[in-house]
Amino acid sequence: MNKLERVRRLELPADLFADVSEKLVDAWRARASKEYPANLERMKPPRRLTLLATLCHVRQTEITDSLVDLFIQLVLKINTRAERRVRRSWGRS
Repeated sequence: MNKLERVRRLELPADLFADVSEKLVDAWRARASKEYPANLERMKPPRRLTLLATLCHVRQTEITDSLVDLFIQLVLKINTRAERRVRRSWGRS
């Protein structure tokens, strides 16, 4: 949750890359993750900010997806336990 909060503090618009193909966003993210910080610092601001925004945007999506997956697993686990308890209580009656 802390990671997601940190990325959300950047307040990147949700539709920041709405008009950009997913393939291009993936390419920008790959490039940003391979660059050394010193190389990013030497880039012109538009390019640097685009790459960093892409990296943060994609990371926010990944973190959110992971949290949703964990939540679904938790709900399924709770549901399974509840079903077992109901079956046990029916068996006792």
